[in-house]
Amino acid sequence: MAEGDGSLLMNPAGLIAVGAARRLPLVHLVLDDGVYDSTGGQRCAGGSVDPTEWARDCGYNDVSTVTDVEQLSRFLDEKPFSHSWPVFVRCLVTREADPPPRVTHDLADISASITAFMASAP
Repeated sequence: MAEGDGSLLMNPAGLIAVGAARRLPLVHLVLDDGVYDSTGGQRCAGGSVDPTEWARDCGYNDVSTVTDVEQLSRFLDEKPFSHSWPVFVRCLVTREADPPPRVTHDLADISASITAFMASAP
C-alpha cells in the first residue's frame, strides 16, 4: 500500500486498522515530501508529527525510514515481502515537479463512471 504524507495525516484510519491486524502481510509505504500535492502543493501541517511514531503507536512492530532510492531498493530487496506482519516504511522524498492539476470533473460524473465500470466487471 502506498500513500502520501498528506493522505496519512488527513486519514490515519488505515494506519490504525492495519496496525491492529498484527498478522497481516502488508508493506505500507508513505511518500513523505511535506506537502499536499492534491490541493496545490501547500505545506503539510504535520511538520511536528513523526509518522513512524504513529505507526509504532498503532501496533506496527516493523517500522523504518529511508532517505534515498538506493536505501529503499536495499530495504525492499532484503526485508518485507516474506513477513506475515505489517511493515511500515517512511520514504523521505523531494518534490521535483509542480503539483498535479486539480480534478475538474463533476463528482456525480466520476461516481457514475465508477459505478458503470463496476457493473461491467465480471
